[in-house]
Amino acid sequence: MTQIFSYFSKSIRRSLYLLVGCAILPALLIILYVGLAQRSQAVAEANEYMANLTNSVVTIQTEKTSQIKVLLQTLSSVPVVKDQDIAKCKDLLAHIMANDPAVANVLLVSRNRDVLVSGRPFTGPVRLADRKWFKDAIRTHDFSVGGYAIGRILGTIPIMQFGYPLLGEDWSVLGGAVRCL
Repeated sequence: MTQIFSYFSKSIRRSLYLLVGCAILPALLIILYVGLAQRSQAVAEANEYMANLTNSVVTIQTEKTSQIKVLLQTLSSVPVVKDQDIAKCKDLLAHIMANDPAVANVLLVSRNRDVLVSGRPFTGPVRLADRKWFKDAIRTHDFSVGGYAIGRILGTIPIMQFGYPLLGEDWSVLGGAVRCL
């Protein structure tokens, strides 16, 4: 009799385990489904947020680049800059930098690619002949955009570089007006 009771108790125990498992399984599946749905929604929201953020950064960068282009076009047409009057250019570049805190530096570069004037003081000769944005501005006779780089004059500060050529009346290159942001 104890064997029969033992057999039934094991069977009842197994039945109870099976019953509890069947009761819990749907709840676990629902929890898993809801969790995956929430995760998918969170990923979709994060993707949308990043897309909006990226579009905002692109818009700001495009506007800044347009502003820089206008500034450099205007700067390159100023007679003091065209004549490369060092003393007056120092004052002009210092005024530009004082009124635009986003500017890392503004430079005037000679025909042989030496920095003539800088909005920030520097020592020793600085040549920009190897910089892509400078080569492009001289080659195309137009506004050029360089990549992010570590500025030679500023040291460890990463900057975005822009250039515009100084052109004579006959479209010969007199030098370059440069703005680093």
